[in-house]
Amino acid sequence: MLDSTENIPVYDATSVTSLGTYDARYFGKITLPRWKGEIPRGSCALVAYSIAYYYKRSLQQWKVYANIQWVIVLGKKIDCVQ
Repeated sequence: MLDSTENIPVYDATSVTSLGTYDARYFGKITLPRWKGEIPRGSCALVAYSIAYYYKRSLQQWKVYANIQWVIVLGKKIDCVQ
């Protein structure tokens, strides 16, 4: 799990024709190149995340946390000509 101050690893698979089959336990050893810059809006991406929840008795409410583990950009948005 990443600390809140760490950068989320983003990988570039836009030139890959097949990711094959992977066991999720081995994604810490991804050999894809890192994505540079921001991911364009409308791109296709694979996002690994975890969800944690618990009941906080002092506040009498449920707390839910979503944690992004890593991202693989599969394709960039293609701008349409109008």
